[in-house]
Amino acid sequence: MSDSKPAPASVEELTIVMNEIAREFVTTDADDPRRASLVKHLKISPKFGCPSRSQITELIGQRMDELARQMTTLITSDPRRGKIVKEVESLSEMLNALNG
Repeated sequence: MSDSKPAPASVEELTIVMNEIAREFVTTDADDPRRASLVKHLKISPKFGCPSRSQITELIGQRMDELARQMTTLITSDPRRGKIVKEVESLSEMLNALNG
């Protein structure tokens, strides 16, 4: 067994990880308890030179656009519309938390 310590992560590696966290956040259901943990990770990311708030905001905006496109394909009585609305509300709250 080796006594060597793990090498410190590079900025590129940290950026990749933070981008993955941001992507996971925007695709996580609004009622998923992991979202709170993801928010904490996203809030500390600028301290490490990882994706900026504007980059995270852009990812969230892209997800909201995707949800809006999905909404246009559903009939008014489709129960998935409610789930989409809840996710959009949650994403809006996330934007407020990140920027506030």
